[in-house]
Order: sequence, then structure tokens, then C-alpha cells
Amino acid sequence: MEELRTTFHSLARKVPERDRADFLEFMNQVGQTASLEGGKKKDVSMARAQDEPEIKKEYARLKRQFKRIEEEELMFHAQGYEDYSFGYWDSDWVYEYEDPDRIGEIYEDAARFVERCINDGFCQTGLKVFDLMTDTEVWASDGGDSFELGLEEMIDEKLLSIDADSLKKSVLYGVYQNTPFQNRPQVFFDYVTRHFFRDVKIEDVLSMGREELPDSSGFMEGWIAFLTEHPGEVAGKFLCMCSAAGLLLRRQRREMEDQ
Repeated sequence: MEELRTTFHSLARKVPERDRADFLEFMNQVGQTASLEGGKKKDVSMARAQDEPEIKKEYARLKRQFKRIEEEELMFHAQGYEDYSFGYWDSDWVYEYEDPDRIGEIYEDAARFVERCINDGFCQTGLKVFDLMTDTEVWASDGGDSFELGLEEMIDEKLLSIDADSLKKSVLYGVYQNTPFQNRPQVFFDYVTRHFFRDVKIEDVLSMGREELPDSSGFMEGWIAFLTEHPGEVAGKFLCMCSAAGLLLRRQRREMEDQ
């Protein structure tokens, strides 16, 4: 400590007098950074406590809106016609939609809320809203006829402006963080076998979230063991990916060691 103090004193003497105030302010900021790191967990806990009432309020609002959709109180209006763009003998029946009840906004709000919840540590709430998004079918009325649209169909029809890839990564990150280690492979498998996640790649799993996933190496071992006990096309696909993921992990470790 004494040697460090002497070194800083010597540095300060070498700084021109006109710049000394800036130098001292810089050193003061360096000292404060250490204190901030020490109190980081406390700050995160306080921020979470402050956000919780707002999270609960927005969750309740979205839940009410999805209930209205489920009860057919909110609907799309559709008008179907034959499309002869590819020739008379190759017509296709297509629909044009109107959204007077602003259902698209409800889903877009929900997608943003899911990502916010998972980024801010409210994973369970975020996953509940995601389940509302995927489990709720929206009715579209075409005069006397009606039919249902799911989340993926609404995205394909451009009725929603949602970044599906970003939503997938956020949800999988939330599943990983919200599930105890011993149950993680089963719960993770339950999600990635949903049709919405049909094109998910192992790289997406490894790069989820803003920071490295805890116990990732242990999870990969348990994940491989789980897949080998569950024969099938999906499990086989992920087993093939695991070999590539192992190569990626080893390369990342070498890069970290080099740094």
C-alpha cells in the first residue's frame, strides 16, 4: 500500500499543474469503480425491487389482453381471393387482413416484455408471457367464415413486427436460467422441440444472453447424456450439433487462454 501511494504521488508530480485537477479526478473515479464493483449485487437487487411493481402491472395487462383474444373479443378481419399471379391453372387462395383491434401491437408489446423480463432477471414472468403468445390462437373473420392464426402464421403474414430469432434466443436463455441444473436438459428439450424453435442451432444456445451461461460445460455433458437416452429425429439432430459445439467450445477456450 505504501509503495502504491508513493508511485501515485510520483505520477502526480510529473503531471503539469494545469492538468493536475483532471488527473486527480481520474484517480478518484478509479477508486470509486472498485467500490461500485463491490456494491454491484446490491444495486442489481435494488433495481429489481424497483422494477417489480411495473413488471407485475404490465404482466397483468398483457394477461387480460390475451384473455380477450382467447374469448374472441379481439379478432382480425380477413378477405380472401384467388391469386392468379402464376397463371390461370396455378391459382392460390390468399388473404388480406385488417387489424382494427390492434392485436399486432399486443403481440409486439408482449415480445418486448419477454425480452425485458429475461434481461432484467424476471425469467419466470417472461416465460409465462411467451407461453401466452404461443398458446393463444387469434381468430380471423372472413365474412361468415372464421379461422385461427398462431404466432408463426401471424409473423409469416406480416401481421406482427417481431424479431423471431431474437425472441428465440431470449426465451432459451430464460429457460436455462430459470431451471434447476438437474432438470435443465428435460425442460430445455421440451422447449426446443416446439415448432417455433425448429431451426434453432447449438450456437444459439451457447451464445444466449449478455453474459456467459453458468455451468455451461456441465450442461453440455448432461444434455448429451439426455439426448442419447431419447432416440428420435430431433434428438439425433442435436447430437450431431453437439460434436460441432464441442469444437467451438475448445476453440473459445484456446482464444481465452491466448488472451
